[in-house]
Amino acid sequence: MSEADDLPRQTDRSQRSSPEGFREQVKWICDKLHASGSAAREEFVRHFLGGETSGTNVDKLKASWSRAKNAVEIVLASVGMIVEERDTTLLLKTPVGLPQFATAHFQSDQDFEAKQFIGDLVAGFLADEELSGGMSVFLGSGSTVFHVGYKMCERGPYEQLFATVNIPVAALWCQRNRPPVEQVSIPQAVLETPRARLATIQKPSWTPAIAIVGADGCHYEPDRDEVSFYAMNESVALNTNLFAKNATDLVIVCIASGKLDFGRNVGPRIDLPRSRGVRRALVTDERPIKVIADAISVAGWTIITKPQDWRRLPERQQPLSPSAIRAETRASADGNILAFPSGDE
Repeated sequence: MSEADDLPRQTDRSQRSSPEGFREQVKWICDKLHASGSAAREEFVRHFLGGETSGTNVDKLKASWSRAKNAVEIVLASVGMIVEERDTTLLLKTPVGLPQFATAHFQSDQDFEAKQFIGDLVAGFLADEELSGGMSVFLGSGSTVFHVGYKMCERGPYEQLFATVNIPVAALWCQRNRPPVEQVSIPQAVLETPRARLATIQKPSWTPAIAIVGADGCHYEPDRDEVSFYAMNESVALNTNLFAKNATDLVIVCIASGKLDFGRNVGPRIDLPRSRGVRRALVTDERPIKVIADAISVAGWTIITKPQDWRRLPERQQPLSPSAIRAETRASADGNILAFPSGDE
């Protein structure tokens, strides 16, 4: 990895006699983290042992591991990548390339494990044609939905049609040699660059079958036994509601479990679909406490915390075959703009 080039040529006295050997060790750890997300000390020792078996050489390599992995942690931290050590194994907690999309107002690196978990659940659902039906999909703004797009890169390609207002997701896909989606529709809008979000959106002529959105807050009202979801500000709420209210088959709300408590309404409310026939799924990393989980279920939501939970979604009211949906949407496509099955206003 290129990060190894930034390492100092000399460290402590034991390494001054062989700076190239030290750099080779650091590069080996970086390459392992890049390739698989982990690097183990025992594998490091075996690799550099070179067939020798003396205890002295093993001890020296264990000491070399300690120095090299410390250097790797410092260098990767300088570019926003988190490395964690468990026992004698390094784990890359932030995937390669992700930090460039993390900003003060687009916090894809916060609640990282929860967002990666949620992203993988949703990406897996979309990749399963039996579950998602190959229907058109809208990806909302926000860093949790960004992780859906990130995990889609691991599971693609996807055949259904996609639209998004998530500019970092679109940028991520454009960087990939094999993006998970060949085309993505982006509505006419104004981009607020400091926040990496669209400030205003003109209502498109299509509506998605599946709308995937994030929530910034959750509030449980004990007197009404009711749970509501909220956005961080008015523009985010307006953009989210534009698609969530008009989804024709399924609305998926993604929210980390840390926000699923008695909470507070941090901003404007996220509206639910107009039709009770539109299915609703809440995807999170841990099931909320019973009183909140019960209120969510009573309101018609299916709580998703593991892949098999998708099987608990209610049946669609008017099932369509994936091939029929694709034929209809492709026939109505105009150039690079991907048309969606229209829904009632």
